[in-house]
Amino acid sequence: MRRLLVEDGRCVGAELASGEQVAAGEVVVDADATAALLELLEEDVSLRFRKARLERMRESCSTFMMYLAVGARQTWVMMDLLTRGGESKIVSRCTYPLTGIGCVKRIYSDFATLECTAQGLKLIDLVDGLALGELEQ
Repeated sequence: MRRLLVEDGRCVGAELASGEQVAAGEVVVDADATAALLELLEEDVSLRFRKARLERMRESCSTFMMYLAVGARQTWVMMDLLTRGGESKIVSRCTYPLTGIGCVKRIYSDFATLECTAQGLKLIDLVDGLALGELEQ
């Protein structure tokens, strides 16, 4: 993801690395607050937060619990595809308790856009210069 799209002080979607803009009613960012505010928001938007809070914040270990999928008809996930250790974050079976089974319809990542279907993942878009074989590894 290149940046978050903000209109009238509200996040309304995201711009992907490919330049495609995706509108969303709700946006969940898989990043710590500092990275999200400093790297994903336009300068004029993040400046208010940076001056007011970021310089006083101390980094700490964070926990994120998400109950947003309860009752969701479709959920789009925007995330880094790999962990810091290079492992895929997409798994065949979840090991955490789930609040919304089968509600994720699309995954937007730093490498590809994937659609979740009953038959499995379907590739929608791939980052320029990345071969399908490289993604599958």
